[in-house]
Amino acid sequence: EEAKHNMDGEYKISQEEFADLLNDVTEELQREDELLEEEMWEMERAEAMERERLLHQIDDFDSWEELHQQQQQQQQPSTYISPLANLNSPLVTCPICNSCYLMETPHDGIKCTNNNCTFQLDIAHEGLTLNHLQNQLAAIYEDHSRICPSGILKFRMEKRAGVSMLMAKSDACSFDVVVL
Repeated sequence: EEAKHNMDGEYKISQEEFADLLNDVTEELQREDELLEEEMWEMERAEAMERERLLHQIDDFDSWEELHQQQQQQQQPSTYISPLANLNSPLVTCPICNSCYLMETPHDGIKCTNNNCTFQLDIAHEGLTLNHLQNQLAAIYEDHSRICPSGILKFRMEKRAGVSMLMAKSDACSFDVVVL
């Protein structure tokens, strides 16, 4: 029996059609409940992974802090060494001022020893070290020399979306890239 309109414009359906419609709605609600349950599980899993990551960061910080306190007790100059850096951190000349060296610090990341220089990369939280920067600079010089053997690279600090980046540019060609 099909649904019909009566004279008053009301929509009438049979008992069987109503049961089918109710069954369809119930099945759809069950599917939505299953999807929501799965989504909740995924969110709980993501939160657990984030908690685990934060606990590792806290452990890393605690280890660093303990090492730092031991260094201060021994009254040696306390220089931050990233756990990913080897003990023989390279001497890297600052690409911005070319007059001083770069150093790693626990709070400022990598910065120039020249207080008047603008070079500062807060990349320590990403696990990047002075070694990474040295390797990246070498790769940039190599890439540029393949395209433009006579051009000189100039470096600058640029801030995009609140993030400081080291950029390399050559006036002799169209080379303009992010170093780190």
